[in-house]
Amino acid sequence: MNPSAQAPATANEPQAWQRIVVVLLAVVFFLTPYLISERESEKDPVGAELVGDGLALVTHHEALINVQRNPSLGTLIGTLKTPWWGEITGGQALYRPIPSLLLGLAGAAGGAQYSEAEPGDKTFPYHVIVLALNVLCSLLVLELAWLVFRNAKAALVSGALFATLPIHGEVIYDVAGVAELTATAFSLAAWAAWIRAGDKPFAKPAQLGVALLCLLLATLSKESAFGLPLVFFLFDMRGAKEGGIGAGFRHAFTKIPALVACGVVLAVSLAMRKAVLGQLFPQFIGQHRLDNPLIFEGFMTRAMNALRVLAGGTAAVFGINPLSSNWNFSPDYSANQIQVLGAFSFWNLIGAGAVLLAIVLAVVLYRRCRTRSALVLAFFGATLLTSNLLTPVGTIYADRLMFFPSVAAVMLLAGFLARMNAVGVAIGLVLALGGGYWNWWNGQDHWRNQTDLWGYAAKESAPESAKAHYNNAIDAYKDQVYQLARRDLDKAISIFPLYPQALARLGDLHTLSQEYDLHRSIDLFEAACEVQLGDYDYDYPSETIVSLDSFGPRAMLYRLTRLRVYEEEVYDPHGHLEWLDSLIAKGYDSAYVHHRRGETLRALGELEQAELAFARSLDIEPTKDGIQAYGQLLLDSGRPKDALDRYNSLTQFNSPAEEVAILLDRAEAEFSVGPEAVLATADKLWKMRADLAKSGEYAFSGTEEFRTLYLRAQAKFQMWSPVPTFEQYAELTKILQNALGAIRVRSPETIEASALLQHCLTSQGRYEEARPVLEALLVTREAPSMRFELGKVYYGLGRLQDALDQFTQIDANLVLAAEMFEDEEEFTNILMGTRSLVLQIYSRLDRLDEAFAAIDEWHAAAPGPYDLTALLVQGAWEASRGDLGAAFEVAQALREHFPGNLRSSQLEESLLMLRSLEQRTANSTDPAPYEELAARRRNIGDLEGALEMAERAVALSGGGPAREHARRLSLLAACHEALGDLPAAIDAIQSALELELESEDEKAMNGEIDRLQKRLAG
Repeated sequence: MNPSAQAPATANEPQAWQRIVVVLLAVVFFLTPYLISERESEKDPVGAELVGDGLALVTHHEALINVQRNPSLGTLIGTLKTPWWGEITGGQALYRPIPSLLLGLAGAAGGAQYSEAEPGDKTFPYHVIVLALNVLCSLLVLELAWLVFRNAKAALVSGALFATLPIHGEVIYDVAGVAELTATAFSLAAWAAWIRAGDKPFAKPAQLGVALLCLLLATLSKESAFGLPLVFFLFDMRGAKEGGIGAGFRHAFTKIPALVACGVVLAVSLAMRKAVLGQLFPQFIGQHRLDNPLIFEGFMTRAMNALRVLAGGTAAVFGINPLSSNWNFSPDYSANQIQVLGAFSFWNLIGAGAVLLAIVLAVVLYRRCRTRSALVLAFFGATLLTSNLLTPVGTIYADRLMFFPSVAAVMLLAGFLARMNAVGVAIGLVLALGGGYWNWWNGQDHWRNQTDLWGYAAKESAPESAKAHYNNAIDAYKDQVYQLARRDLDKAISIFPLYPQALARLGDLHTLSQEYDLHRSIDLFEAACEVQLGDYDYDYPSETIVSLDSFGPRAMLYRLTRLRVYEEEVYDPHGHLEWLDSLIAKGYDSAYVHHRRGETLRALGELEQAELAFARSLDIEPTKDGIQAYGQLLLDSGRPKDALDRYNSLTQFNSPAEEVAILLDRAEAEFSVGPEAVLATADKLWKMRADLAKSGEYAFSGTEEFRTLYLRAQAKFQMWSPVPTFEQYAELTKILQNALGAIRVRSPETIEASALLQHCLTSQGRYEEARPVLEALLVTREAPSMRFELGKVYYGLGRLQDALDQFTQIDANLVLAAEMFEDEEEFTNILMGTRSLVLQIYSRLDRLDEAFAAIDEWHAAAPGPYDLTALLVQGAWEASRGDLGAAFEVAQALREHFPGNLRSSQLEESLLMLRSLEQRTANSTDPAPYEELAARRRNIGDLEGALEMAERAVALSGGGPAREHARRLSLLAACHEALGDLPAAIDAIQSALELELESEDEKAMNGEIDRLQKRLAG
C-alpha cells in the first residue's frame, strides 16, 4: 500500500522531544566507546589520537599541513583546489573540496600542526565536526522519513536506528569519514527537497533549486553521490496511484526533465573536477590488487563477487557482518579478508541470489507496498557506484560505503515497526539501544589509536588480512619495536606474497643495525619493484600511477641504487646496471631507470656514458630529479652554462614544489653568470613563497626557505665585496638570521651560513651576538679559523682571559693546525694574528713576563734559533708598545736570519717611517705628521699612542681648512672606536659636522654617526 495515501495530510510532524531523542542517541553512540573501554592500552584514551585514513590526511596532505602551519583565508581556499589525497596517493584523483575544507578548518582551530607523537587536544576540533555532522545526518534521516511516511513514529524510529547503527563506527571514529558524512548530509537534504518538489518539480522552483544545489554539494563531498539521481528515480516509482512496477517506472519517467537538470548539475561538478584535477574520473587502477583484487578480474567474475559482497554488506548494515572472519566489524576488508571466488562458485551464487531475490520481491510486492518496494530499489541504487558492479573502485568493501545506503534500510525497517504503533516504536528504540550496545561490545574502542586499531584487526577482526598485519607492523616500526614489526611483515607476506609495500618495508627493516642484512634488502626491493611493474606488464607510463607511492618502482630504483652503488658491503654497480638493463629489455623504458643508470655510470667514473643516460632520461620525460641530476653532473664537470640550459629547459612544472626545487638548483648554477642573476632568482623565489602561502597552494619547507634566503645573502655579499658598508652588513645579518631560523638541521650549508653570519656580526662590532654563533660552530666544526674568530670576539667583549685561552689552543699544536689549511698564506695570517693578539692581551693585563715567555717558547719550538712568525709579531708588538729600539733589534734579527722575507722588509720599512714621523713631531706645530703617526700607530695596534697623536693633530688643526680638520676628527673618532669608547667617537664626528663642509662630506659624516649609533644601540 502507499502510506502517503493512507496518512492524513494533517498528521502531526515529529515533536521536539522526538528530535531530542535522536540527537541524544547519536551523541551517546559516538561517546560510548570514549567513556567505556574494556581495552588495556598504555596510550591515550580513545579519541585522543587520529587514526586510519584521517591520520594520513592530516599528517601528510600538503594543503592540510599548510593550514595547520599558517591558518589563513588563503590556505583554507587552498584546500578547495587540491585532490582529496593530495600527493599521498598517485592516480586516485578524488575531488572532495567540502570535506577537505572542513578538515582544514579543524586544523586551523587546533592551533598548531598535528603531531602523532603528541596529539594533545588538537584532535578535538576534528571530532567535534564529525559529531556535529553525525547528529545532523541523524536528524535529516528523521525529516526524510517523515516526508516519506507522514508518520512521526516511523520518523522517530528511522532517526534512532540510523543514529546507532554499528556499521557507522568507521565513519565517525576515523575523521576521514567527514567525506561520507558531508556527502550523506547533502544527499539527504537533496532527497528531502526533491520529495517536497512533488511530481511537477518545475512548479516548485525553490524546492527544486535546493535539491539541485544540495546535489552539487554532495558530489563535491564524495563521488558516490553521483548516483543520487538514480536513487531519486527509483524512489519516485512509489508515486504511481495504481498498477504494477511498469506503472511505477512510467510515473518516475514523468520527472525526466528535472532529472535532466540533475544531469546538468553533475556535468558542472565534473567540469569543476576537470578544472582542478585535469581529469574527470579517478584512476583506481593505481591501487594494488591487495586493496581491491576485483580490479584485475573480468566483468563476470567481478560482478558475481560484487553481488556476494553486496549481500554481505546488506546484512552488515544491521550488525551481522559475514564479510569479517569473526563476524565483527573491521577497519580492513582487503585480500585475503574477502577472497575473490570463481564467478559461479557456491557463495557467489548465494550472494547473487539473495540480491536478486530482494529485487524480485520488491517488484512482485510493488502493488501492495509501493514505498517499501521503492526503498529496496533505492537501497540497491545507492550502492551501485561503490559495489564494483559497473566498474572497479578503490576498495572491494568498506563499512563506510554503506553509510548513505543504510538510510533506505532503516526507513524500510521503520515502516514495518511504525505499523505496530507504540509497540513498534518501543521495539525500534530498543533496537537502537541494542545497536549502540553492539557498537561498544563489538570493540569500537579499538579506534582509540593506531596501535589498538591495527592490533585489533590483526588479532581479532581480520587475522587473515595481510594489510592488517602490515599496518600493525608499521606501528611497531614507528615505535622502533623492530622484532614485532618483522614478525607482522613476515605474516603479511606469507598471506599475500605479492605485497610490494610489505616487501619494501621489510627491506627497509633489514637496513637497520638490529636486522642488518643488506643482501636481503636488495632481494626484497627488487621483488617489490618487479611485482608492481609486472602488474602493468612493465609498461611505461602506465606504471606512473603507482610510482608516486613511497614504495613504488621509482622509490625502489632509488633504494637499490643507494645500496649497490654507495654501500661498500653490497657494492655491485655493474650488477646493478645489468638489472636496470633487464627492466628496459622487458619494456620498462622509463625516465627513472635511465636516471639511475646515469647515476650508476657517474659513480663508476664513466661520465660520457652517464651524460648519455641522463639525456635519455630527459628525452623520455623531463622530470625534476632527472634535470637536477644532469645539471649537477654538468656543474661538477665545469660546464655551468650547460647546466643552466638544462635547468631552464624545464618550463612546465607538475607542482609548485617541483618549480621551487628547480629554481633553487638553477640559482646555484647562476653563480657562474654573476651574483645579479642569483639575486634575481632568489627574489623570485621569495615572492613565490609569499604568493603560494597566501593562496594556500604550497608552503615552503624549512630547507627551501633557508636555501632561498642564503642564496640572497651570498649574492648580495659578492655584489658588495670587498668591504660591505655597515648598512649592508646589517641587511646581510637579518637575511642570514632569518635563513638559519627556518631550519634546525645542521648541514654544510648551514655551517657556511653561520660562518658568514658571524663575520657580518663581528664586522658591525656586535660581539655579544656573534659569540653564541661561533661557539655553536666550534661544536660542529673544530677549526683554527673558527677558534681565532671566537678569540677575537672575546677580545672585543673585553673577556681577555677567554680570548687568551682560545688563542693558546690554536698555537698549541702547530703541525695539526697547518694540516687543516690548504692555503699556506691563510694559515700564516691566522697564526700571526693569534700570536699578535696573545701579546696584546698580555700587555693589557700587564703580564709582560708571560708575553716574553711566550715569545721564547715560540722560538724554542722552531727548527732553527728563531721562529719567523714569532719575530714578526714581536717586532710589531714592541712597536705598538712604543719601544722602537726593541723593535729595530727584532728587525735586525729578521734581516740576518730570514733575508729577503717580504713581511720582514715591510716591518722594517714601517719602523723606519715611525722613527721618521716621531722625529718630525718633536716640538712641531704642524698637525700633518701627528695625523700620519696616529694612523700608523693605530695600524700596528698602539691604540693609546694613536689616540694621543690624533688628539694633538686635532688640537693643532683647529684654525686650518675645514675639510682637513674634519678628516682628523674622523681619525680621532676611529681611535676612540677602536678603544671601545663609542660615545667619544660620536662626539668627534658631531664636532666635524659643526664645520662648514661640502654636502658630500656632510653626508658621509652623517652616515658615520648613524653607523656608530646603531653599533652603540646593538
